[in-house]
Formats: sequence, structure tokens, C-alpha cells
Amino acid sequence: MGYTVVVPFKSNDVYLHHALRSIYEQTLPPDEVFAVGDFDDEGLNHRVADLSSEFPNLIILRSPKSGMIAAMNFGITEASNDFIAFLDSDDLWDRRKQEMQIEQLLLNPGLHVVTSDSRNFMDGKLDSAECGWTRASLFTCATFRATSFKKVGLIDDSATHFTWLYRWWSRANEIGIVRLHLEAPGTLRRIHSSNSWRVKNELAHQELMKELRNILNRSGQE
Repeated sequence: MGYTVVVPFKSNDVYLHHALRSIYEQTLPPDEVFAVGDFDDEGLNHRVADLSSEFPNLIILRSPKSGMIAAMNFGITEASNDFIAFLDSDDLWDRRKQEMQIEQLLLNPGLHVVTSDSRNFMDGKLDSAECGWTRASLFTCATFRATSFKKVGLIDDSATHFTWLYRWWSRANEIGIVRLHLEAPGTLRRIHSSNSWRVKNELAHQELMKELRNILNRSGQE
């Protein structure tokens, strides 16, 4: 009953090594890790050539399509374990995240997904939290039973960077996916100058509000 980790990244990602280190320092180590690179990146092979020798069970994959959603979906379809977890290449995990979440999934066969709390930290200042631990439904805060993606489907690749998460969870809730939230440390989200939610904050909120209105309208029609 092992687990797979999917890490989407670009070849110029300066944080990938830190993300992988936090995965391999888990108290419950992964069975396989897929670092899935954007197929448009010319420098992909050069950037990750030495990672496989440092991290056991790390498999470097090139996504057949461009973008983070395509990379995540490709990782899901390639996974061979009972459980799947995700980590953004600029974020980190608390060391016990996987142990606690897998334990709950094993104890409760009816559960599809277990989530934990998240905390923001400023780049270079891991110990100084921008906010306390908060409840979150981020993919990076969760571990999924692999069958969840057969029930709900893959991530909708017609969604945008700012709406895919809400769209997937909306479908999951409609279908009746059972999830448990642990009030425990899960994912540490790095706040840096290139964060898309900071760089494109206005666009992000516009797209998110439109997505939420669509979800509410659909719910009202059913």
C-alpha cells in the first residue's frame, strides 16, 4: 500500500531540489516520485540530469503537453501505487505529513482523501510564518486514494491556473468523495516574487469569482 508523489516543475525552477529533499525526509518515505517537466522546456534534461542519482526512486518524466495541469494529470496516469500525493516544486512538506495521512487512509477504507493544514512562509525565512497554520483543500496538502481520480476524473485541462483546483473539488463534492481533514501541519507554501497569485493577483481573483459563480449557478439548476 505505497504512495506516489507527483511534482510538476519547469527546468529553470530554483526550488525543485528543496521540494524533493522534503519528500525524501518524510518519516514515511515514498515508493516512487515523479518529477514531471514541461515538454516545452529545452533545458529540461540538462537541469535534472543529476537528480536521479541523489534521490532514489525518482523518475523524471516529460509531460506530453505544456502546463502544470497537464503535468499533474500525466503523473496521475503513470502512478502505480494505491495513494497519490502532490507537491508544488516551490513548496515543502512537514516531515510527518505523509505518515499521518496514509495512516488515516489505511484505517478508514471508506475515505478517498485526507488533507492537513498549510502555512505560508517568506522565501528564505522558513521559521517566520506569514500566517499561522490554516485549514486548506490544496492538492499539495492532501493524499488521495488513487481510485479518487477514476471516480471524479482527472483535472480539467480547460480550467485556468487559478480555477482548476476549485473545479475539481466541486466535482468531487457533487460525486460524494469522502475526505477527512487533520488539524495538523501539512504543507509549507513558499511566498516569493514569482508566485502567480502575487504577480497576477487581479486576474486570479477575477477568474476565481467567475468560476465560483458558475459553480453556484450549476448547483442551483440541479
